[in-house]
This record gives sequence, C-alpha cells and structure tokens, in this order.
Amino acid sequence: METQMKNNLSLLISCGALAIGLAVGCTTSSGTTASSVTSRTYAGAGSDWRWTLSSDGTFSATEDDSSSSVSGTYTTTSTGFIKATVSSSSGAHAPAAGTVLAGVEIPGFATLWSPILDNETQIVGTIAGGTCPTSDFTDNYLYMQFNSSIDLTDDSQREYFGTFTWTASSTSGVPVSRYGFENNYESLSFSSPPVTGTCSSGILTTTSFNAYLAPGAAFVKVTEPASPTVGDGLVAMPAASLGSLSAIDGEYAGFIYDANSATKIRPIKATASSGSLSVASVSTTDLVTENGAVTGTATLTAVDSPSAGFIKGTVGGAKVICMAAANVLSSGKTAVYCLGQNPADHTKPYMIVLGSK
Repeated sequence: METQMKNNLSLLISCGALAIGLAVGCTTSSGTTASSVTSRTYAGAGSDWRWTLSSDGTFSATEDDSSSSVSGTYTTTSTGFIKATVSSSSGAHAPAAGTVLAGVEIPGFATLWSPILDNETQIVGTIAGGTCPTSDFTDNYLYMQFNSSIDLTDDSQREYFGTFTWTASSTSGVPVSRYGFENNYESLSFSSPPVTGTCSSGILTTTSFNAYLAPGAAFVKVTEPASPTVGDGLVAMPAASLGSLSAIDGEYAGFIYDANSATKIRPIKATASSGSLSVASVSTTDLVTENGAVTGTATLTAVDSPSAGFIKGTVGGAKVICMAAANVLSSGKTAVYCLGQNPADHTKPYMIVLGSK
C-alpha cells in the first residue's frame, strides 16, 4: 500500500518583460495590474483537488486522480456564495464551459464546493494550502465524506467525531477523544498508534491516507484498504470553547447533504439565532433565490458538549453534532459543520456545512 505524494498546484502569471533582473508588470484587459493580483490556495479531497482563487476574480483548479482541470471567473453573491463560472476545462469528467459551480470560502481556512466532476457524489472540502504546521495544536474533527457501508447507529468499529492533537516536532497526530451517536454520544475507545508521515507544502504523506494540513486545520481522506473508514473524509478545525449558543449567531452560506434524498447535495442559506439553525435551499443557478426544495430547522441544545467547540442538537428528531469556531484561524468568519443521523433513516448521514457571510 502506498500513498502517492501529490504536487501542489502552482499559479504562474507571466506578462511584461524581464530586463536586468527587474520584473516589469503589465495591465490586463480588465485594467488590473498583474503584479497586484493576489491568490489564495486550497487543497483537499473530493478525490484530490488543488484550488487557486485570485483577487482579479479568476480561479483555476486541478484534480490529480482524474487528470482534470477547470478555470474561469467568480463573483461573491449577496447570500455569501462563491459563484464560479467555468470558462475552460479538460478531463473526461470535468464540467463544460458555462457551468456554474457553487462554493463557500472561509479565507485562510477552507473552501467547500458542491460536486464538480460528474463522477463526484460528496461535498468537496479543502483546507488553506501550501504550509505545514510549525506549532502544536488541538483540533476537533468530524466526518464529511462517507463510504457506502456507513451506519451511524453502529459505534462498534469507528467514531464519527472527536478531538486530536498535532505535535509539530514529530510531524504526528493522535486522537485524544472519540465519540459516536448512540447512548447519548458515547465516548469510544479504539487503540491506534500516532499518525506520522512526511509533510511538504502542506501535504502529509502516509501509507494510510492523504492528509492536507494547515496551521491549525486539516482535511484527511482515508485510503487504507483494511480500514472500516476507507473512502471517508474528515475535516478538522481549532478546538476552543464557544461559551454560549449565541456565539454562532449570524447568517451563513453552505450545503446540505441528505443521504436519503435523490438530490443529495444542495446549496443552502442559513440563519443561526440562540440555538435555532434554520436553513433554506437556493437556486443552483443564481445561488440567491430560495427554491423551496429544502426548508427546516435544527435545534441546538448543549454548547461545548461533549467537549469544547462541539454543540449537540437534533434535526427532525434525529441526533446531530456540530463543531464550530468563531473567527476561525483569524479569518473574521465563523465555521459551523454539522453531522447527524438522517431523520428518515438513522443509519444514514445528514450534514449541514456552513461559512458565515
């Protein structure tokens, strides 16, 4: 078993001339000086994505496993979504020119995307890319991609959320708590050695998974064939006390994943207010207009439970756990990621993943 190290996506901007060691900038057709363009890079797993969002309103992305590439332009909607329009693409499963891609960015922390390739069936999660952690941190995590055999009523082989610590000096991480949904979010005990590997440009290489790291955050895709979580992906954010349910009050953009629905993933807008999280799906074309396909409310009941940064709640009578971080990684934004048992079938997953406007 081997995990092949992936190369980071590099954005190369070339214009003007180079003379006697001096780079001379030029002005683009939109009037932007190329030397003033800044970029944010992200890496993570649908399969294996690298994204670049630039300040001139352009984006580019590659997916290594399918040798796909996508580029185009983007705007930010009044509801807080990235509305990305494809200009060009390559690869058998890539979207056609003119396709609108729905995304949410929490700058410097993460992006979330609805499926991009026509063979993707999960929410695509990425983490700010390019830098390996140089200091220790403690993160909460939960699963946001799932293999077909998942059963959220079975806590015997795996956890569904927990907390881990990262030690920079040894390039290793270890879970310190793991939880399931049954028996009031029971604490689980699974023995496992520390996860170690080689980190380069924000990518940790091991024999068991692809790990995309940022200082204080992570996205992990399990590739170990013998693991009960093979094919699953988990996302992590800083573990810190929220103090009260009102700590996450505000308006959000994000996605709902309903494993029991024919259309499993939909863009949604949401409002959190003192323990009530109301959601409404929006048009996949303009990412603004409510379309009535999904409306509902999650009831959040216990903050910093079962540990700091988690929130217990219910959706349609089914259990849900949210992890949240305000001003996550100094982004000025709040991230709220929720995983629960599906109201229609408790064995299946139900997710709400959000970034504040």
